[in-house]
Parts: sequence; C-alpha cells; structure tokens
Amino acid sequence: MSKVIIFDFDGVLADSVNTVFKMNKEAVSQINKTLTMDEYLSCFGGHINQRLAILLNLNEEEKRRLIEIKADLFPSYYRTQEVKLFSFSKELVVKARDLGELWIVSSSPRELIINILESYGLVDYFTKIIGQNSQPKNLFFQSTLKDKKGGEVFFITDTTGDIKEARMVNSNILTIAVTWGFHSEKVLKVENPDLLASEYNEILDFIKTH
Repeated sequence: MSKVIIFDFDGVLADSVNTVFKMNKEAVSQINKTLTMDEYLSCFGGHINQRLAILLNLNEEEKRRLIEIKADLFPSYYRTQEVKLFSFSKELVVKARDLGELWIVSSSPRELIINILESYGLVDYFTKIIGQNSQPKNLFFQSTLKDKKGGEVFFITDTTGDIKEARMVNSNILTIAVTWGFHSEKVLKVENPDLLASEYNEILDFIKTH
C-alpha cells in the first residue's frame, strides 16, 4: 500500500509564526483594522481568510482587498532570511521520504515555499507542493484524496482548522497534530487528532506502524 504523507508548512516545517503574523497585521492595518496575535491564532480554527473576514467584520470589498494586500506583502516578509526551518525539519523530511510520497499543502505561496526548501536542499523530496492564498485546503483534498483508504494518507498540521478541512473530505485521513506550531497542545486536543506529537520522531514512528 502506497502512503501519502502531507505536510502543512508554516508551523510544522517552518518556524514562521511571528513572520506571518507581522505580515497579516500590516495587511489588516492597510484596511484600517487592528489584529492581535491571539486574535490571529484563533482564526486558524477554520480557513484563515474566511475567519479573518468574520473576526474583522469585513464586507466583500474589504475581504477582496485584504487578500490582494497579503499577496503583495508575502514576498517582502516570507524570505529565506526571515523564515527558517525548525532544526529537526530536514531530518524529518529525509526520513519520511523513506516511508511514502511527500506533499506540502500550505496557505503560503508555492514559489516562496520552494525558495526556502531549495535553500535547505529539500525541494526534490516532495512530489507535490501546493500553495494557496484564498482557496480552502479542503478543495484540494477533495480533488486528490477522496478515494484513498485508511492507512494511506497522513496529514501533519499544527491547527485545528486543517484537521477539520481534511476530515470534511475523507474520514480515513490520519491526522497528526504537532505542538510546536500555531496552535497549542490544549487547543489541538479538542479536535482529537490521531496523533498529538511533541517530538518529530513520534511522527515517524506513527507512520511506520499504520
């Protein structure tokens, strides 16, 4: 049985929480709104841009403008000088590649993710790298994973919203939540992931035994 191992990028492989918050805070300020870190993290209980629009009470024009501003700001914030991989990320990717096909599904732009992976010599370990700015991840999952069976797909994330989106498409997806990213262990426990990992080796062991 061929396994597919899907990584979220920010907060799972990349230590980028502060960088992307600063970018979102600036984008929000450009439409005359304010955003705290706690408010920002709370929006990852669902699709980030949709939740931001609700939190900030945006009309359709403001929502469209916010997405455009974020797209313009991403390159200046999301650079290899600013966004680093966690110290264990390279070893995790290399070892995970021996266990299955690796994908990345992220809300950050694909080309910027590729730049960071290339700086670590990791881009060729991934079969698919999907970056999105406005489209919910579940639409991608729906088109690629709906026929997969239990034990074939592992989704590694750091937010409750991602867990919900994956399960909307395929209840057989095994969800792995990591505690070093955007959401805390306490928050992640609410969604009852198949594994709650506080160390990267736990991820590898779980995939090996399922």
